[in-house]
Amino acid sequence: MAKTDYQQFLNYPALNRVMDGLTKLFLKLMTPVDALCGVSRALAGRIVTRLPQDVHAVVVFGCGYVHVNTQIEKRLNAAYSLYLQDPSLTFYLSGTEDGKGYSEPDYMRASLHARGVPEEQMVLDGKGYTTEQTVENCLGPFGLRRLIVATSDYHLRRCVYLFRQRGADAYGLAVERDPDPYRYRYWLRDVAALYRSVFRGH
Repeated sequence: MAKTDYQQFLNYPALNRVMDGLTKLFLKLMTPVDALCGVSRALAGRIVTRLPQDVHAVVVFGCGYVHVNTQIEKRLNAAYSLYLQDPSLTFYLSGTEDGKGYSEPDYMRASLHARGVPEEQMVLDGKGYTTEQTVENCLGPFGLRRLIVATSDYHLRRCVYLFRQRGADAYGLAVERDPDPYRYRYWLRDVAALYRSVFRGH
C-alpha cells in the first residue's frame, strides 16, 4: 500500500470511531490494574475542570514538535482559561528548542502575552525534552510544590501521576485532543509510558 493510500485509509471516519472505541474499552479494562498499582489512588480527585483553591501555578507542556501545531494551541487555550479564573497565576512553559530558531516555550509565551498575560508571570523551560524532564525541572530548579497541569487528555494522567509520586500537590486540566487517525496511538503510547514509570518506581 502506497503511503498516500495508507494515510487515506487511516483517515476513514469509521476506522477512527472503531479505534477510539477499542481504546476506551482497553482503558476500562485497565481499571483494576490502575487500582492494584496505585495509579487510581494517586489520581483520585485530581482531574479537574476549574482551578483548585490556593493553586497559583500552571505547567503547560509542549508537544515535542519543532513547529506550531493545533495541539499546542489547545493547551494554551486551556491554560488561558485558568488565567481568567486567577489573573495572578504564574505559567511554567516547558517544551523543546530545535536550535534553529524555533522554541516551544518562546512561542507559548508570545501567544499568552498577546492575550494579555504579563511576561513577568511566565517562566520558560526550554529543556523540557521529555515529560519526565519537565517534571524534574519544575520540582527542582523551579521549586514548584502545588500546581495544575494543562496538557492533552491522553497525556494528563501520566503528568499528574509523576508530579504526585514526587511529592507535589498536583492537579490536571484535561485538554481534549482533536479526533484524528493517530489519536488512539497517543493514548496507547502514554498508557505504556505511564506503566513504565510505575514499575520503575518513579
